[in-house]
Amino acid sequence: MAVGTKHQLNVRHCVKIGQRNVRGLNSLGKLSILGNELDRLDVTMCGLSETKWPGSGHFTTLDGHTVLFSGGMEREHHGVAIWVHKRVASSLTFYNPVRSRVISATFAAKPRDVTLI
Repeated sequence: MAVGTKHQLNVRHCVKIGQRNVRGLNSLGKLSILGNELDRLDVTMCGLSETKWPGSGHFTTLDGHTVLFSGGMEREHHGVAIWVHKRVASSLTFYNPVRSRVISATFAAKPRDVTLI
């Protein structure tokens, strides 16, 4: 799915990319707690596994961060997502929810574009 880009991410500076097994994000406030923790650690992008969200798509949190997700038809132990900090969310150019265990996102960056799988 194509997303408009406003600026490029400069990867010559420090870009923190993480991964976390969240074991479900269906509880009330769990995504907000995760966002606060990643913000505190100054993480730029974070891959999330076992989100247990059905379907695929993207949304913006109340804090302004972007979440791209890909899940199956049912809630199981599947589902992946990519959490993107609000300061670099505008450099997102494209994402592809492949299936319930794979998602990719491409960011406009200098000197080369960055693809996170």
